[in-house]
Amino acid sequence: MIVPAGRINKLFGTEGGVMLSLYPAFPEDFDLDTPLRVTIDALEVPLWCERFERRGISGATAAFADFDTQRRAQELLGLEFRIELGEDEDDDEFYLEDLIGFAVEAEEAGAIPRTVFQICFQGSIRIDGHAIDDLRPFVVFCGFAVCFIADEKDPAGLQHPIDFSEILHTFYTFPWFFRQNSILQDLIGKEQCHPILFIRNGGKAKHDKPHYDLRNKDIRKLIKSALEHNVTIGLHSSYQAGTTPSLIRKEKTGLEDHIGKNVRFNRHHFLAIREPEDMDQIEAAGVTDDFTMGYADVSGFRLGTCYPVRWINPITRRLSPLRLHPLIIMDCTLEEEKYMGLDFDRALTYCRNLVEQVNNVGGELVLLWHNDSVQEGSGSYLRKLYAQLLKELAKQ
Repeated sequence: MIVPAGRINKLFGTEGGVMLSLYPAFPEDFDLDTPLRVTIDALEVPLWCERFERRGISGATAAFADFDTQRRAQELLGLEFRIELGEDEDDDEFYLEDLIGFAVEAEEAGAIPRTVFQICFQGSIRIDGHAIDDLRPFVVFCGFAVCFIADEKDPAGLQHPIDFSEILHTFYTFPWFFRQNSILQDLIGKEQCHPILFIRNGGKAKHDKPHYDLRNKDIRKLIKSALEHNVTIGLHSSYQAGTTPSLIRKEKTGLEDHIGKNVRFNRHHFLAIREPEDMDQIEAAGVTDDFTMGYADVSGFRLGTCYPVRWINPITRRLSPLRLHPLIIMDCTLEEEKYMGLDFDRALTYCRNLVEQVNNVGGELVLLWHNDSVQEGSGSYLRKLYAQLLKELAKQ
């Protein structure tokens, strides 16, 4: 049952926060997985809270995804919001004691397994109940994501196709990535270094702009080059798919049609994933491994481990075969001021500490780098840092 639950009154802070008046119907046990529904231009729009804090009995402050500036939040002032209330039902929480009865399997007892480097290149062409899975050697996953820069006269990138010839020389850094990873593979073995290129195929949300077409000759050239360098192609699910999970299968199937191979790996755009709907759709689409589990604002161990884990549906409590690989280090997290804001020396020290922790337990080191972050002459240290990390990983 959907009922009126409050009103958005005024701005709060400078980063898109707002103050809410709560009606008596607003639930005491409200959580961030429940959207607040408003009507904008005769359309019902779900607002997903990124932050929510109660202020007394009938007040609260909140910040919503996609309304992260004062100008955007201004559009919501005065709107009444509604909320869906469920029926009273038995306790369906997941408790640790629910794991009693599960078999625990290990490979060889006694010795710490070798670390595997999973280097996930998120192909950016810019031209939680979880159970620990089997222990694996120290692996490096390198990943990139594909993004584009829109023409200055067409910032939305929608009025005319992007001319790659004007920007490829600056942002097409994939050959450099491929060379770096080939060197590491030659030194430590292909079984310990797994480069992955995540490519987006669809999405009409604001954060999915500008768009690119897999039929573009430069995209086809990139995919061909990646496959020739033994780079695995993964799906970079769109931001829209993060809010409309039924799109995941369509995006995956379209990518498979273009590359002529099955796609088993996934990473969500903007790390925007919603449980359990997204996880169910990812598994149903045939994805076996997801690399979205990381925080944008800090590098480290989001799941409290550096081992891949199997996802548990919090509603059905079913132990899924879908493996979640914790994202340990992402390039922009280290450098951007809105996140950690580290200089080169501090970033290198921080990364070395994470690598050491993973290596000590024979875990899985997942790196995520964007191709636009390693362009020469940009003033960024991320190209130098990536090369240095791979050089040191070769000595592990």
